[in-house]
Amino acid sequence: MSFGTDQETLRLIMDPLEVQARAIIAAALIGRGAVEIPAIPPNGERGLDAAGMRLRELTDYVYRILSTDMPE
Repeated sequence: MSFGTDQETLRLIMDPLEVQARAIIAAALIGRGAVEIPAIPPNGERGLDAAGMRLRELTDYVYRILSTDMPE
């Protein structure tokens, strides 16, 4: 399976700092009660869990806000 150019491949892989930042954001959202704790499927398969989707959407949103340069 080809991912295309090297630049495209780099965009698909998160660096360790981004992974850590997203994990901290997700933990903060759960800790403050902003989202439900997502259920972990018993067989390890990914499913459509509404709480998990909401957590991912909010985590992505907060990460983008924090990592985007503000216009001057």
